[in-house]
Amino acid sequence: MERILQASRHPNPYIRYVGMWVLGKTDIPPSSVETAVASLLTGLADPDPWVTKQSLESLGEVWQRVQDTHPAIRAVVRPAFIRAASDPNPFVRAKAAEGLEYWRGPHSVEKDLEKLLHDQVPLVRTEAYRFFPISGLPLNMLLKGLRDESASIRYISLNRLRSRGYSKQHEVQQSVIERLRDPNEQIVYESVRFLADYRIKAAIRPILDLLNTGRDWIVKRAIADYTSMPLHEVQKQYQWKPSPFVLDAPLNFPSPEMVAQIVQTVDAEDELEKVTALLRLIWIDSKQTEEALKRALRGNNGLARYTAIKVLWIRLTSYSPMATTDVNVEDIILTLNDAHPHVRKHAITLVGALSMHPITQQPSWDHGRITEVLREHVEKETDGFIKAAALMALLQMEEPIAPSVVEKLLQDKFFQVREAAVYATDLLEYPHLLKSVLSHFNDPNHKVRFAAVRQFIRSGYSKQFQGNAELVVGLRRVATTDPDEMVRTAAQQSLKSYK
Repeated sequence: MERILQASRHPNPYIRYVGMWVLGKTDIPPSSVETAVASLLTGLADPDPWVTKQSLESLGEVWQRVQDTHPAIRAVVRPAFIRAASDPNPFVRAKAAEGLEYWRGPHSVEKDLEKLLHDQVPLVRTEAYRFFPISGLPLNMLLKGLRDESASIRYISLNRLRSRGYSKQHEVQQSVIERLRDPNEQIVYESVRFLADYRIKAAIRPILDLLNTGRDWIVKRAIADYTSMPLHEVQKQYQWKPSPFVLDAPLNFPSPEMVAQIVQTVDAEDELEKVTALLRLIWIDSKQTEEALKRALRGNNGLARYTAIKVLWIRLTSYSPMATTDVNVEDIILTLNDAHPHVRKHAITLVGALSMHPITQQPSWDHGRITEVLREHVEKETDGFIKAAALMALLQMEEPIAPSVVEKLLQDKFFQVREAAVYATDLLEYPHLLKSVLSHFNDPNHKVRFAAVRQFIRSGYSKQFQGNAELVVGLRRVATTDPDEMVRTAAQQSLKSYK
């Protein structure tokens, strides 16, 4: 424990970050809880933005584990999250919105969360909407959320309206019908579901209009929910005919003048001003935004490069096709070897997440070069965070990994690497690795143990390893004695396939 605390006070900010991260993942001895919390509270004032954000995240993780045994620390932990809701760093405010959820009910923090619903940064607003108590979010904010520039907020608002039973209110019905012309595919689908589930007849014609967009399957499914009549008869009854269709549902975007100001701020000297501006551009579809992101990716500020990757990630995976999709793949590839470890890890995770994205079909998407960089990180990187991210990216890209490499990674000192290595182990192809995987039934980390027992639910494994006494005995032991409920449940599920 002392080594972890020393790391959290180290002169090197990245080592301090790792120390804070470990504090959030470690079972802290009761006698050290107050010392650990004090260290995390000190980290909230750290000059390094990653240390600050990680300190807050780990503080929440520690609180969740010790709140029953050390209730007195509530007096310092809760105010820390409330203060973080006003932090100048938007990533810290977003994490505060998540952490404030810990005090729902008798220790309500709805007032503290409410101001984050109006934050200028869409990412922060999204987290406030996501974690606001379901029963507390007022109707006017849900209706406002349906027009927010953030597709995530529109999605959350739609689902909250469904769960709160507002379907009979005319204003709600009209607001959801309006979303049928939303530019986001997921919002359109959820709106159709909402209207069809509640049989809102005023929505039948607007739903039929979706035929103009080629969404025949959505319309057929919705009409089937409304009535037993065939689609062509419903079209005839409503005298429906094809007509021009525009995705013109109202959205509350910043004005063009404000966008120009935000883009200009991307080049500011102040780091947090730069980052805030980049995050405000997430949903702005313009050449100005694309150019600003390119400048940030090529700039000398690590947090800005990290933020640019975050923005690209959301833009590329949000079901909101941007009119401007001229992403410079070369810039993404270069960040895979970025000098800053946080940027490097996030870029690696991004390329893994994009494995099935259309961008990978672009001529500039150099698959061979990307996999070469990832394999080099897996085999030579000393940073466990980056090594684990690279291994998971290769798995998402369905790239084969040599069994000799996997076998070595299974023994890595960093639990996230061992966890990824377990998932990378194909025991049907390389059954000689069975003993190595079984050894992780006793791994000190619960996530690695979970990965190990989950392996034996995979298709084909029960036939290959049926009757293996060591496996069955191991699963039975884990299913009854593992200290983690999630691991026990996974072992019980795996056991069903073995006699």
